[in-house]
Amino acid sequence: MALILSADHQRLYWTVLGVNSVFYARVDGSGRGLVRMADSVEPFGLVVDETRGFFYYIKLRGKLIRRVKLDGSELTDLVTSGLHKPTTLKLDPEGGRLYWIDTGSGRIRSCAVTGGEERDVVTAGLSFPYGLALDLARKEIYWSDLGTRSLMRADLLGRNVETVFEAGEAEPRAIGLE
Repeated sequence: MALILSADHQRLYWTVLGVNSVFYARVDGSGRGLVRMADSVEPFGLVVDETRGFFYYIKLRGKLIRRVKLDGSELTDLVTSGLHKPTTLKLDPEGGRLYWIDTGSGRIRSCAVTGGEERDVVTAGLSFPYGLALDLARKEIYWSDLGTRSLMRADLLGRNVETVFEAGEAEPRAIGLE
């Protein structure tokens, strides 16, 4: 499941477990509709790039990261190998990159929104990375680590890794920035 607010704060996009569509509506509830995805499983980790006109998402079965036009056409596989258990996907629209956590390999990775240029962002010191957020103004990436029960950050290239805080008994999962 995903719930996304558009960059201009005028439209909501969401997915429903078991449904191969993306639903949308204006924030006031009007203008509802859906986009049927070209593939037969629901999109996971959905992100929206209205400027380029694409959805990006994780296909858990098949372990792929895909791109499809906002109308559901032109399905393209961007990442087709090396994924073990991708869980979170985020977009840097200005930098033209996607970032994701692969809990199966314990890595944070990225690729170009057009595909290719895959690279490891953070690989060392990760126990069980889970939640992911981008602070594009500061050019930083944040993630929660369920194994160390901490919230971490680094720059978008994975340098200057530091602990923001340790949560003790709590397990920080999903994170967001305002």
